Amino acid sequence: MFLFLSCILILGCRDQVRDRRYSPDWPNNVIISFWVPQGAQDLKYYTRPENYQITCDVKICFPASNLIEEMINDMTAKGWKRLEFDHLNPWIKLHHVRPYEGLALKWGRFSTQDGNIIFQWIEDWEDSQKNVIRYALQYRTKEKEVVTDKMCDLYVVSIYSTAEAIRKFNEALRELNLRKEER
Repeated sequence: MFLFLSCILILGCRDQVRDRRYSPDWPNNVIISFWVPQGAQDLKYYTRPENYQITCDVKICFPASNLIEEMINDMTAKGWKRLEFDHLNPWIKLHHVRPYEGLALKWGRFSTQDGNIIFQWIEDWEDSQKNVIRYALQYRTKEKEVVTDKMCDLYVVSIYSTAEAIRKFNEALRELNLRKEER
């Protein structure tokens, strides 16, 4: 039964991304790689020279444990590997490997200049060709109090970066570090 429901969930999300009413003209391997949350609303697609992006809104309350499990199940079923370190900042551990006990404590928190507080969860996934998909889940609130179940508007940003784009990024980063050391 669980396998049957998982297949429906995965195929349903995959069809949502492939839906030509919304889907851009991207390579098929890129389109089918994305996980799109069940219940996603206001999907937007962006094509950048170095990556492909999908954003959406989801109604789910903090800390979105079911949604994170949905992502893990979908990406694992597609053969993607969950990374432990941030692929853009390889010295930083991602949220799921942080040592805190509870899921709510693993979320990052920062303030913006306009007075908002952002709670953010980052996931990086890598396929066998070294392409990476980053998922950023964000709750935004003006409240300066302890996290509550009142935060139920989740914004999801998904970014597919090709192995070539990541290679170029890493080369540029190495070049900057060399210049910095020469000073």
